[in-house]
Amino acid sequence: MKRGHKIIIILILFLAAMLGVVYYASKESNKKEEDHSDDKEIRDQTLIESQNNLKDKSPGKLLSQDEDEVFVTLPSGTYSNTQQGNIEFMRYDGQGMDMLIPFILNKMNIIVTPKTSLGQGLYKIRVSWNYENKDYVREEDLLVK
Repeated sequence: MKRGHKIIIILILFLAAMLGVVYYASKESNKKEEDHSDDKEIRDQTLIESQNNLKDKSPGKLLSQDEDEVFVTLPSGTYSNTQQGNIEFMRYDGQGMDMLIPFILNKMNIIVTPKTSLGQGLYKIRVSWNYENKDYVREEDLLVK
């Protein structure tokens, strides 16, 4: 066998092995993506249902602010026996300033958060709680000055 034929055979075997490895790797990554996509789909569906639960009760805004504090007012019929809930402050320009605060309702059923714990900037605020085994979620943007 000539030297040129040997080189061509080696190249063909090398290319076939490379294609086999690429095929195997692509199948493995697709399996992982499918596993994670189901979990993400369930979380997204739960979030949509929670948001729709609150739309039925209150289509208006929950957030307001004054010079020193940010207020969250829960709509009537969704809070008298609130067992768990939290407020998530997600800063658009930096995850280092994100905060997760458990609920503390005052006598007027308003959640008060001092602005001193927040930096100035634009936040996406997610308020979530459970009342009578029904989840409620509202996401709103707020510019803290």
